[in-house]
Amino acid sequence: MTMGSMDSSRLEASQAPRLAIADQRLMEAEGTSAALAKHFRVIGCVSHGRELFSLILRTRPDVIVTDLRLAGAGGIEVLRRLQNAGTSVPFVFFSSMTDRASVRQAMASGARAFVSKADGLTALRVAVGHILNGRTYVSPRLAEETPKSERSEPPGITRRQRQILELLGAGMRNQQIADELGLSRRTIEGYRAGLSKAARAHLPQNLAYEAE
Repeated sequence: MTMGSMDSSRLEASQAPRLAIADQRLMEAEGTSAALAKHFRVIGCVSHGRELFSLILRTRPDVIVTDLRLAGAGGIEVLRRLQNAGTSVPFVFFSSMTDRASVRQAMASGARAFVSKADGLTALRVAVGHILNGRTYVSPRLAEETPKSERSEPPGITRRQRQILELLGAGMRNQQIADELGLSRRTIEGYRAGLSKAARAHLPQNLAYEAE
């Protein structure tokens, strides 16, 4: 590796969004950290709510990834304590507790995203990307349980199209999405064309004309 490429790698690492990760099982937090390290800079992994609170105040990460359940204070309690202390930082809840009451409580408490562990690390990456772009996110597995009347997406899109829509929302380009899903770039372009057609069909006629 040349000196120039080393400097470039260090610069990219220093500019990567900084994450703090918490899970009641420290081994799971460390596993999540290892999986996300290629895309983000993980500044700490903890399993106790008090440790998470202290880590956030000490290091000021860009995004928090935490389970609902932690030793001591839970994730929602930590979020509320930070709010009471006047500290604002985006929270992503990454949890297997995905009943509606838990999801609603987390989002109502000020969380920016909720991801089911069953949807895996790709969905978690998408959620963090949404937050960094100023959006909120709810795991597709949970969104599918939402009544159609409450969804903002065009009706009739496929599961794959919804997945691509989420990755686009996270700021990924066609080739990045293709690499992520193991598809060709041309296939992704075809899916995007289908999404555009569905969106135009869902809009009033005058707006659909303008969308072209």
